[in-house]
Amino acid sequence: MPNLEDNIEAELGRLVVRQQQLRDRHNLLVMLEDFRSNGPLKRKGSDANKNSELEKIKQEMKELEEKEEQLRRQGNKTRKEEDIQNVINMGGVPVLPASIDAIIAAPPPGPAPQIILDVDNLPPAPSNTMCPSCHQYIITETVTRVGSTAWLVCIMSAMVGCVLGCCLLPFCTNCFKDIVHKCPKCRSQIHVCKKL
Repeated sequence: MPNLEDNIEAELGRLVVRQQQLRDRHNLLVMLEDFRSNGPLKRKGSDANKNSELEKIKQEMKELEEKEEQLRRQGNKTRKEEDIQNVINMGGVPVLPASIDAIIAAPPPGPAPQIILDVDNLPPAPSNTMCPSCHQYIITETVTRVGSTAWLVCIMSAMVGCVLGCCLLPFCTNCFKDIVHKCPKCRSQIHVCKKL
């Protein structure tokens, strides 16, 4: 259920839009009149009609400004009444006035990300670095690929007796695979983190 303050804000928004429309209409009529008076087509019959329309626009603008001022006063009055009601609800002791609009900035979510410039020290996760090929600051893409560790575990599993397909498990899990860092912009390979 919208409260009175929301209704006042909505009405003020409508007033501002209508005032802008009237200002635009007024400017167009003035430019048109200026064009007609200075242009090759000079008309004399419609001057009274244009002047009456300009007067109507000015009158409506004045009424809208008065209504806007009245709504602003009414909004301030309801805010003051709400402040008094809040004080009464808190037991009559105002701790902080309710009309103070303090803006408190949230603390940063964490430390700034570290940019690793030595690509040989990249961790197994995507990291901030500078691509040696395109020289752009990027967050690397990581992809796993079969490396020497997966082959070694496969051969050792086969030697132990896991011949019926269990020796192929190192090729299915990422824990035995090497991690390749790639640049997302130029798609070049930056570094390979080997398991061994």
